[in-house]
Formats: sequence, C-alpha cells, structure tokens
Amino acid sequence: MESKKHHYVPVCYLKQFSYDNDYLLHVFDKITGKQFIKNAGDILYGTSFYRLSDSFLGNQQDCTLNNLSIEKDFFAESIESDYLMVLDWIRNETDTRYNNKYFYFGLTDESKWIIAKLIIIQYLRTPAIRHKVLCEVQDVEEKMVRLFKQGLSHELKKPEMVNLPVVSVNDEVATHATMTFMDERQINSIADHLSKCYWHFYYSSKEELYTSDHPVNIIHRCEDVVEQNWGLTDYGAEIMVPLNPKLLLSIYDYRYYNMYSSTDGLFEEAFKDHIGYANACQYAFSQRFLVDKLGGFEIAKKMKAIDENKTD
Repeated sequence: MESKKHHYVPVCYLKQFSYDNDYLLHVFDKITGKQFIKNAGDILYGTSFYRLSDSFLGNQQDCTLNNLSIEKDFFAESIESDYLMVLDWIRNETDTRYNNKYFYFGLTDESKWIIAKLIIIQYLRTPAIRHKVLCEVQDVEEKMVRLFKQGLSHELKKPEMVNLPVVSVNDEVATHATMTFMDERQINSIADHLSKCYWHFYYSSKEELYTSDHPVNIIHRCEDVVEQNWGLTDYGAEIMVPLNPKLLLSIYDYRYYNMYSSTDGLFEEAFKDHIGYANACQYAFSQRFLVDKLGGFEIAKKMKAIDENKTD
C-alpha cells in the first residue's frame, strides 16, 4: 500500500527531539496556542506531498520514473539514510567533545560539504519554499502568456485573442523538485560556498533547543542584499539549524564575518540568551508547529502572547 505521509521534515531528524528516545514529541501550535503530544510519524508531513502525477509521468521519456521517485528513491533511500548517519555521528561526537572539554568540532572541508548538502536540501524541501517557487514560476508564466497572446492578437489581427484561455501544464511537485532540491548543480554550488564559511557549534547540556516545521533559519545582517540561491549564499547571512536539542549549528558567511576566521569549528557552551534567540527564530520562521524535547515552550508562549497583543 502506498504511503501518503510524505514528511518535509524527516522522522529521523524529529526523533532527535523525542522526549522518550523513541517517537513521541512535545508539539506547540503557534496559531492556536495549544500544546500536545504527537508521534514523530504523524506530524510535519503533507499528504502525497512529493508524489509525481500520472499526467506528468505520461509525458516523460524516462521509464524508470514512478509516482514515488522523489519520496522513496530520492529522499527515503538516499538523502534520509545519509541524514540519519550524520545526525547520529554528530550527537555522539557532541557528547564526547563536551565530556572531554574539547573546544573545537574539527571538520574537514569534505565533512562540512556533506553536512551542508543535507542542510540545504532540508531547507529547500519545505512547503514554504514550494510556495515561493510556484509563485515565482506563476509570475513568469503569466507574463510570458500575456506577451504570447498579445503577439498572436497583433499577428492575426484578432483583438479577441488576448482573452484566449491558457491552462498551465506544470506539475507542482516536479517544478518544486527540479528547481530546488534536485538541482544538483545548484546544490553543489551552495555546498561549496557553505563549506568555506565559518561554522560554530553551541552546546546546551539541558537540551533546551527547539526545532520546527521550518528548522533551517537564515538571518540576514545586511540590508538591500539581492537574494541568491534562495537566500543561502546571501552576503552577511547566518544560517542556524538545531541539529538536536543539545546542539545548534550556526554557519556564518565568510565574506562578512571575517572576525570568525580563526574560530571556524568552535564548540562552546550556549549562553541562555543564545538559546533564547535561537528558539525565538524557530518560532518566527516556523509556519505553524514547534517541537521542544522538554515540553516547556517558554519562548514560544511569550512570543505567542506578544503576537496576540499586537492584534488586540
């Protein structure tokens, strides 16, 4: 039977935040303000979210493609198996470094590149990015169709041709995939950039870090920057992602944060303010749901109260 739960945040990642070391998660809904418990397999998914349509497959010459080529062949059997190995390795290395008072998380450029690639794909696979991609495609498509109809009307000398109905034949799933997380050249280029950046790891022994339905956050320090590669390679960008409840990774743009050139790979205890800021960013960038291993959601509740006061 075909699985219709396609997780845009993988279960292997969510399990890192489970409070029972299995599947159960403390979840906060920032729209309703309610808190509840969910199985990691029953949240942060879209129904058939990565399923290629029959009509799309019917127009393809590649006979190896099927409805679940993205969900199963690309994500489940390739990306997510690698992601699980990296996450488990990082968690074990984190505890070792903390217990032995190591102050650097030594990573080769190759290791950084592999981790960066997984982070990039996680960022690009979400509903928020799909919506952005489809809006941009629709905008370009509408302009091209309008120019086409105007040209046809002028050539045939039939003004009514400007009202000719034109239906889009784009497959939303395929468009999202080919323009983002399955564009190997783009992914590799972004990974090349991020592997040159300065990486800092911030450790929370109390496991206080949140994650969310949009776990990779991009903080821009410069105004009026032209977005490049969905913001991932923007000048002055800081990319923050909680790798587990204990460990926050911040990737600093090497062109802007030259003060960190001598501390690449730094591994240090996270201050309370740093944890609060990271959790506040998770709240701000999330579409709806947040996950906290401890189930306290202190920052989320405060920010929810602020949002409600603004609307009163």
